[in-house]
Amino acid sequence: MKQLLKSFLLLTAFMSGFFGLEAQNLPDEMHITPDGRMLMIGGQPNSGYYDQSLVRRIDLTFASPNFWTQLTNNYSTKTYLPATLQIDGQTFDSVGVRFRGNTSFNTGSSQKKSFKMELDNWKSGADYDGYSTFKINNANSDRSMMREVLYSTL
Repeated sequence: MKQLLKSFLLLTAFMSGFFGLEAQNLPDEMHITPDGRMLMIGGQPNSGYYDQSLVRRIDLTFASPNFWTQLTNNYSTKTYLPATLQIDGQTFDSVGVRFRGNTSFNTGSSQKKSFKMELDNWKSGADYDGYSTFKINNANSDRSMMREVLYSTL
């Protein structure tokens, strides 16, 4: 019993010292919000496309009825397929779309793939909120579908 108590006290002393350590300071342009939930850069909350208070709706429409086969066949050459993209109701035609990723692409026969979309692939200067390229990840092996969101806010 005495040995168990001694081990417990040593563990407690170690843990209190361990959790008392602090990380290095953030750069001046970065800070954590008062609620501790978000890392702010430049003193301004994310806005526009990356506004974290919004859930975006992104729809792709392909003219070709066998678009999935074409995307699959074009994977190794990284050839884009034309599509119409809608982001929150705003429409962009002639957008270049292809599959991306290695692990996510080669994960069995799943139709849950990652996409790369280039708004200016065929129309020079096309952008949404200043962005011309979007990469949509498939959250491979992430049942919660939250890993990227949590990682980017911690």
